[in-house]
Amino acid sequence: MNRARILIAAFVAAALLSVAAAAEKPAALLSRVDAILSRYPAPGAAARDALAAELLALGKDGLFETFRRLSGPGRADDTAVRFAVDGLTIYANRPGTPEKGRLVYTRAILAALDRHPDPEVKAFLIEQIRVAGRAEAVRPLAKYLSDKRLAGPAARALRTLNTPGAEAALLKSLRRSASGDRIAVVDALAGFRSRKAADGVMHLANGPDPGLRTAALRALANIGDPSSEKLLAAMPVASSTEERSEATARYLLFARRLAESGHKADAARITKVFLEKYVSPAESQIRSQALTLLVDVAGKDALDALLDAADSPDAAFRNHALELAETIPGPDDSARWISRIPEAFPEARAEIVAMLGRRGDPVALPAVMEALKSPERDVRLAAIPAAARLGGSPVLANLVPLLRTADEAEAEAIGRVFSSCPASVAAPLATAALPDASPPGKQALIKLLAAKEARDATDLILTEARSDDADVRAAALRALERVARGSDIPAILALLQANPSPAEILVLQNALAAAPNRILEREDRASLVLAALAGTAGDARVDLIRPLAKIGGPEALRAVIAETRAQDPKLKTVAVHTLASWLDMSAADELLDIIRTSEDRKYSYLAVEGYVRLVNASGMPADQKLGSLKGVLEAAKETSEKNIVVAGLANVRTGESFRAALLLLSDPLLRAKAAEAAARIAMPMPGDRGLAGVETARRLKKTEAFVEDEWLREQVERRATDILVEEGFVPLFNDEDLLGWKGLVEDPVKRAKMPPAELRAAGQKADEDMRLHWKVLDGVLVFDGKGQSLCTTRDYGDFELFVDWKIEPGGDSGIYLRGSPQVQIRDPAKGPEGSGGLYNNQIGPVKPLVPADNPVGSWNTFHILMAGERVTVYLNDVLVTDGVIMENYWERGKPIYATGQIELQAHSTPLDFKDIYLREIK
Repeated sequence: MNRARILIAAFVAAALLSVAAAAEKPAALLSRVDAILSRYPAPGAAARDALAAELLALGKDGLFETFRRLSGPGRADDTAVRFAVDGLTIYANRPGTPEKGRLVYTRAILAALDRHPDPEVKAFLIEQIRVAGRAEAVRPLAKYLSDKRLAGPAARALRTLNTPGAEAALLKSLRRSASGDRIAVVDALAGFRSRKAADGVMHLANGPDPGLRTAALRALANIGDPSSEKLLAAMPVASSTEERSEATARYLLFARRLAESGHKADAARITKVFLEKYVSPAESQIRSQALTLLVDVAGKDALDALLDAADSPDAAFRNHALELAETIPGPDDSARWISRIPEAFPEARAEIVAMLGRRGDPVALPAVMEALKSPERDVRLAAIPAAARLGGSPVLANLVPLLRTADEAEAEAIGRVFSSCPASVAAPLATAALPDASPPGKQALIKLLAAKEARDATDLILTEARSDDADVRAAALRALERVARGSDIPAILALLQANPSPAEILVLQNALAAAPNRILEREDRASLVLAALAGTAGDARVDLIRPLAKIGGPEALRAVIAETRAQDPKLKTVAVHTLASWLDMSAADELLDIIRTSEDRKYSYLAVEGYVRLVNASGMPADQKLGSLKGVLEAAKETSEKNIVVAGLANVRTGESFRAALLLLSDPLLRAKAAEAAARIAMPMPGDRGLAGVETARRLKKTEAFVEDEWLREQVERRATDILVEEGFVPLFNDEDLLGWKGLVEDPVKRAKMPPAELRAAGQKADEDMRLHWKVLDGVLVFDGKGQSLCTTRDYGDFELFVDWKIEPGGDSGIYLRGSPQVQIRDPAKGPEGSGGLYNNQIGPVKPLVPADNPVGSWNTFHILMAGERVTVYLNDVLVTDGVIMENYWERGKPIYATGQIELQAHSTPLDFKDIYLREIK
């Protein structure tokens, strides 16, 4: 259902409920309010709005009854009521809510505000008026401006209402000498920028109260009335650094407000005072703010100030001025900046050139091109990107001469400029410049040519691959992988056979692997490498075998397979590694044969890695991938090999692979990898929502206990609960407090006989006891082993329940269903049959089918289904109770009650609970 339909349904429900509420008796109304509040917190925005509509439909009496349940700190748990009020405020203030409904709500708040005795609650209600109120709230709020405890919230609310009446109420309060919180009133009038308040606020700015004096000065600055300038400009002689900073900020704010109200000349005058007087390095930020304001006020007329700032020795201030200069376009201004270049000191000269490039005014191009010839390195460095920005590709030729003497920084700057241009322009110029460039220039150009895959330059790069300069040679060797052609294979082979270093061997092997793949005929790609291999002996063969994995083809495969049978251990290891790195599934059968037959576990380990990689990377259907992985799992002999296969299951994202991973949890040696694989299969990822359904959630809960990585374990827990919510489960425990829970009052039979007043009194006492012994710590519901059971505030009939629990050695507890004992929880040492049985049955089965508890101290998960009289229990995804009739412990001759509360049993031993989710069965 979309949001519009939800709103329509809520309004219809509100109208129907309004008629019903009018006919309800007071007791019925109280019960109705209690029933709605018990459903908070709402699981989502739509449910929150629907509940708000129900409360709003109860009219002013129902709303007042809701507000009456608010309590001050430390008196009672009113969390649900505060959730409800927040939801009502959002609902009443949203577009689409009828004005009449909003008025009913705000008037009910105002009525409650007058009657509620607690100041903290009154402040909370004023905050709601601040959001939902309009003009009707001005007069009721105004009377609280004289209350020291509530003047602040009332003043802030009036400021938010932002009506002439609200401003008038604040002005009236300001004139009274006995205002409750004059600072709050002054701050609110500052928000209005109330000129009418200026005289009164100026009086307070000269008063004896330092806090009020500071607030008044702050307000005068924001109001911006010209009459207050003298007061704001004053600086006490003995003021501290902090006071000077605050006064400066106020005066600048005042200047900005003057400009906004049309007094631009006065604002500009004030900024120039700051620029002239605040000249110390510590005041750079103040000068920068003043200069920004001057530019905002004066625009082009601020150019002289910017030019002066460019001569400042303060680098931060100077650069701020140049940034501001970029915002004032025009060739005339550019011309003045160009004329300033020769006069500026070197550091500023470079910064002005860089700024002209950023301005993007073509008139500056000749000056920037001239700067390329500067003897000053920093000026040249600034001119390189500026010239490219102003002149584009045509200026590249002017950069080439710099490459002859370029140092590393200049070479990198030129390389970046070349890289930003099309290969058709940049590559020929770079190729022509390469032979005469300095070593840093050569490195930059080679890197560029590789990035552009400029194969016309390959011969030059091969030449540089023999350079005496180690850095140039390394750059050229790295580039060969991107630019080498099939015809370059002999040259690369020659380099490989010229006794290169180990690092050079690796990049040459990469080039040797890449070059053949640029030969069109696949069967010809490996021929030159194989010919060289045939004429090579000893360790030199190793360097030629590795690249064959990336070249591929049947001839190369046969050659590598032959090498796996070599007598030389080094050669054989390289051959198996090459086979394991093969491009496609053509190597799979040979790898599987090595896994099955090799007696050297080093070779079989490499083969398993390669086989799993090939299967995962192949285009086979998921069921075939899963079958292949199962096959290699059977063939693998060592645990380390099997764990590689199990990890590979994570890449086959199907329900079957999920179940296959779960089956491996029974093997202690594979359990951790299997749990991780199962988790990754089920988790969502971009383009794949992951697995869903209640069974998936239950099984994820099982894997959670075995996942070693803490981050992934948290993700598994979150995903399991997300699935439950998607499937219609709601949380009974919010991870933060005991909202939705209460203390235990007697058994169902005795409770039913108690008069309402007695039951309420007993409930209050039980709640007090409950809060002493049940706490929430880091999202876990913790019982200290004393006191009574914890009960849901609601009763339930047929339902499914998920709950995680953890018990200590010797512990004993249980889950009461419909108020009746119990699905058993116990330390297996006390009962080897394990947890999950219906412990209090006398006729039907009592014990679980099999023990399925995790070790004491670990988390366990119950999935309990109760339908009619029958109970089914899964413990850690193992069926332990299958459709057993639950007998009535309290009245043995009767069937189990149709509804009742869920209880977490207190049994004199500490225990923990978390992730409690329930779905009612209709």
